[in-house]
Amino acid sequence: MLSARSARTAAKPVTLATRTSVAFSSSRNSSSIARPLANQRRHHGVTIPKHTAAAAAGTPRLFHSSAKAMGGIHEDVSPDQFKQLVLTEGGAETETVLVDFFATWCHPCKLLAPTLHRIARDPESQVTLVSVDIDKYQELAGAFRISAVPTVIGFHKGKRVKQFSGFLSEDVIRQFIAAVKE
Repeated sequence: MLSARSARTAAKPVTLATRTSVAFSSSRNSSSIARPLANQRRHHGVTIPKHTAAAAAGTPRLFHSSAKAMGGIHEDVSPDQFKQLVLTEGGAETETVLVDFFATWCHPCKLLAPTLHRIARDPESQVTLVSVDIDKYQELAGAFRISAVPTVIGFHKGKRVKQFSGFLSEDVIRQFIAAVKE
């Protein structure tokens, strides 16, 4: 026999709030079973949005891979490549170069990288992006006294002009580039 209180709670539909917008059945006759929505998938018993499903499944992301160039972007450069791209007369004498010192374990670095890539791909910005992994190339990080990541150093015509550390918005980074070019 049910008490009056348990009879009232048993008749109420179950509603749960989650951060991932899981659809729950609210009918009194059906059980509350979590089902993914159309734009979600399940991974290890957790419902996640599809755009993050690849990252959760261990699929490698397109972020700072081996030294390859696309447009004005040079990723994971070695010290020799760094000298050629940034410091020599032939590589950087006529352009502005942003050097992104990053670490693969650094979350702000991962947030900043897409913004820097978008700016480097923009033909109006006229900048080259060079990314340096501080764990892989500690001698470069030491030479520029990098103590925090992400750190972005702006070079103009082969000379170090300005730098910033941490995550900044795209507008502020564009202002930074304008200041480097002056």
